[in-house]
Amino acid sequence: MKTFTKFGSCVTSDCFNFMDINQLYPSYTHTGIPISNILDEANINILEEDIIADNFFWKKMLQTIFKHEPFSKYLENRQSDYFIFDLADERLPLQEWSQNELSCMVPVMWNTHRTSKNVIEKSENLGGANVRDWHFADRDKEEYKKKIKTYCEVIKSNYKSDRIIYLSIRQAKKFINWDKKELCSFDDYEYKGIEKRDFRRIQDEIIAYAENNVLENMPDIWKIEFPANVIADDKHHFGRHTLHFNHLYYEYASDCIKLITGLELNNEVMKNKINTGLKIRKNVAEEKFAELIKLFEE
Repeated sequence: MKTFTKFGSCVTSDCFNFMDINQLYPSYTHTGIPISNILDEANINILEEDIIADNFFWKKMLQTIFKHEPFSKYLENRQSDYFIFDLADERLPLQEWSQNELSCMVPVMWNTHRTSKNVIEKSENLGGANVRDWHFADRDKEEYKKKIKTYCEVIKSNYKSDRIIYLSIRQAKKFINWDKKELCSFDDYEYKGIEKRDFRRIQDEIIAYAENNVLENMPDIWKIEFPANVIADDKHHFGRHTLHFNHLYYEYASDCIKLITGLELNNEVMKNKINTGLKIRKNVAEEKFAELIKLFEE
């Protein structure tokens, strides 16, 4: 069995649903925890009864957001064979939560928004917190760049480059509406959790900025490219969202992960062989998505 420590969005987590977890097992899974939160120690005491989450997993993630060790110590205590991550959660806005002179950057999402309503009216000594300063991670690009560099240095201090896997991800622009049997644009659709077009454009620009900096700091890691024309799918088990893709994406990404972890990288020839295999899989995935889109355009 090969084990993984995973950071990033639900997309990377969902890839493991297309793999045999008896062979490839995500030992430590983190979702909704961006670089600006995990990098430094957090010690905000939010009462368990005040945390609002959709399920046990998300409650655990919120508890981690509010209270955790510095990333260097955190990762050191959660060792695995591979570190796998994406940067889609970098799109999330941030707010500073402070309590008794301690503070941390908390991602703005449905669960943290609802939880904030329970704590902003309370005394800080009774589990309350001040919530302020809504902003994107790249508001100060130079400061953000430094955080990304530190994030990469911590990863590299715990894993060799050939044991680090990065999934490049962007939000889908279209989705399959199975009720109408149509391919629809997210630009024409308004729903809780789905941002407007200009907002999504800004989010994808932040992801791209973070990605460029990550690859500049870790040029030799494995990169699983995001195929052209990836579309979302209403039949995704979590429903309609710009990051809830058609199953073809997860089949592609999981196949890439299996290729990377299935061969021993003992020379440059083997590395080139794996990279060639990744490119072939990307081309095949793009052809499959093109064929799927064509079915709805006829």
